[in-house]
This record gives sequence, C-alpha cells and structure tokens, in this order.
Amino acid sequence: MQFYRIEISTANCIYQISINGLPVLFDKKGYRTDTHLNVNHLIKDKSLGIEYEIMPISGETILGKNVLFELKIIVNEKDQEQQTEVFSYTYDNQLAASNVSQIKIIKIPQVEFSPYWLNTKKIDLVAESENLIKQYRLIWNAFNEKNIDAIISLFQIRENTYADSYGEVLSSRIKDTSAIYQSYFVDSEYYLYPFSPQFFMLKQFGYGKLICLEEENGFPPIFYLNKEGTKGRYIPIYFGLVENELKVLL
Repeated sequence: MQFYRIEISTANCIYQISINGLPVLFDKKGYRTDTHLNVNHLIKDKSLGIEYEIMPISGETILGKNVLFELKIIVNEKDQEQQTEVFSYTYDNQLAASNVSQIKIIKIPQVEFSPYWLNTKKIDLVAESENLIKQYRLIWNAFNEKNIDAIISLFQIRENTYADSYGEVLSSRIKDTSAIYQSYFVDSEYYLYPFSPQFFMLKQFGYGKLICLEEENGFPPIFYLNKEGTKGRYIPIYFGLVENELKVLL
C-alpha cells in the first residue's frame, strides 16, 4: 500500500494549504514551522489537488527575502520513501509579491480506497445550518459527559475512513482515538470550553460535500482551555450527508 504525506517548512509568512478543497494546514503568525500530514484520506479521482497561498506577516506588505516556504510530497511504500514533488518560494526583487498562490495536481497511479466523503452529495448549507449546530451539540455533550462510547459512535464513519485509508485495523484505530480523548478527560490543566456556536461561522469545503463551524482563524468550536486561558486540544470535525442525515465524515 502506498502512503502519501505532505511536509512543509515555513517561516516569516502566513500560509494556508488545501487538498482537494479541504483546508489542512495554516498559520496566521509567521512562526518557524516544520510539520507533516498524511493525506491518503483526501485522495480524489486518483489525484491530490494541492492549493497553497503565501502572504506577508502582520506589518509587512510584501513577501521578503527572509520568507521560507517549502512543500514536499512524499510517497512511502514498503518502508521505501520517494520525494515526488517540491514547491518552494523564491524571493524576486523585481516582482515584490504581496502574495503567492498556486494549484498543483498530483496524479496518484493507484488508489486502494476511496474515502466515503467523496461519494456523498453536495450540501445545502443554509438548509442544514440548524441541524449542524444540533450535531455539534451532541458531540460537545459527549465530551462534556466524558462518554467515550458515545464519541466513538458519533465518529464511526470517520474512524472507518482513516483505518481503510491507511491500512489500519479498525479496532486498533478506535483504541488509539479513545486513548487520546481519555487523556483529555483526566488532564486537570484543561477544561472543555462551553459550546458557543454564535461565535463561529458556517463553512463549506470539499467541493461542497463537507460543512463545519469555524472561527475566522480556522479553529473549530469544540476545544479545551487551560487555566491561563490558552486554547488547546481542538476537536476538528467535518460533516457530510449520509442518507440525508449529517454525520461526521472527517
């Protein structure tokens, strides 16, 4: 089985990266960042449509010489890694760019699993807005009650998608997910922030097949807060229609 991931190194710029219509990585501060993300669950029609935008940090009007942005596509098969594509920003004094954006299509020769969300229909965001909030509240209540069985039940399709996309045993995947959320429940440094949908915006992604609530900066409405008031332990989720009902798909 082939495993695809993106790796990025950035500094001194604001950026956002989307894959097949779904935002996956972003930074609004311009800090030095080295991170990666597995993306098998986002492959669509034997391709990865990668869209990225780079912008100056606050106080700057152009992308300067000290900007770093490098994005790599890595393929892993049988523990052998191959770098297939590299996209990077290069300063050009003549252009003095205020932003750089580009869309790249990476062809995938073989796909062993088609993520469930790709086979759903486009959502009428306005018609589903109230139901979306109800679904979020169900999930928030499950976290508030520390009911891991209810959480896993609500996330069942998402767990199946990730397990199938990466060749995992479903029971092992669920065990790992449960352990992560259980750790949130016992950490006395953080508490679950009250669900406040009025502060979040309706968003639609994935070619109209996925919806969610987000802050302007991209953060989800279910998260934990520490005693100093710093946010952490976000629960990002995306809903899609399954037999005309909203379900967590990613």
